[in-house]
Amino acid sequence: MKPSRTSPLDTARQWVQSHPWQTALGIFALFALWFAFTAFDVYSQNQTERDAIAARDRVSALIGPKVLALQAQMQEAQKKIEPVSASMMDETVKLAFRESIKDSESVEVYGTNLEAAYADIPAFGAGKLSVIEASINGDGVAMRVIRIGGGQKLALAQAVGEEDRRRLVFVVVPLDALNRVLDTPLPSAAYLAVRQGQADFLIRGNAAVASMAEMNATPIAQTPWRVVASAPLAESGMFEAGGFGEAGLALAFLLAALACWIIPKRMKANAVPVEEEEGEMGPALTLEQMKAQGILTGNATESAPVFNIKETI
Repeated sequence: MKPSRTSPLDTARQWVQSHPWQTALGIFALFALWFAFTAFDVYSQNQTERDAIAARDRVSALIGPKVLALQAQMQEAQKKIEPVSASMMDETVKLAFRESIKDSESVEVYGTNLEAAYADIPAFGAGKLSVIEASINGDGVAMRVIRIGGGQKLALAQAVGEEDRRRLVFVVVPLDALNRVLDTPLPSAAYLAVRQGQADFLIRGNAAVASMAEMNATPIAQTPWRVVASAPLAESGMFEAGGFGEAGLALAFLLAALACWIIPKRMKANAVPVEEEEGEMGPALTLEQMKAQGILTGNATESAPVFNIKETI
């Protein structure tokens, strides 16, 4: 009769049962490796978006001072002509703004009555009219990017003087004043732009993902502009943490595997040997062992007790 062979599955089962700590260590280590790989993959996928957001923040920090500088030049020109008198000529106002704004291409002055502009908006210019209206309705300097003569220009407008002597100053500056603000490190797959309304007037990067850029928009103070950025969609990972959730689980499983390696060693080190528990005299001996070692002689037999009882009457 042939002896029965143990199947590999039975062998593996027996090994697992006899080595529970090593089995748990292996399982936890495999989970740790898997989650570590997944964390790296998800983190790498989201790296492009993180770089695009960082570029957006740098552009926002660069364009803010340029906007403030232009506004300061407009306010400096306003101080030169105030108080505005009824007899002040428009040429005087224009000269003050030309001197203060060195890069200005043109300076125009209008009264508060814009009926002629409203009567023929295409001829006057819808973009120009919107900037002038913004200067009337708001405080400070209105700023827009508008189309003039087939190209984009930076338009500034400001209301100067009191109500009865108010003048509306319209200044055109080349868009070059904002040049190089997008000259910042940017991944080739990302998109970066300065947006006004729904139109981007400063553009760089992958236009294929421009439609998603509004989700990462950040406004520029005292302007109608936003700096927008986007990147190809990537897996957000567990807890939408961009790979950090998987990294946390990988660390947890790694610690569990480490515990399965340390605990058995500690248990073995803390175990008391059997010989120490039995004391210095060694293990207890049976009667036969005691006779064999000469502890008891062969004549030493166990006898029943003898009682000397006398009956008395």
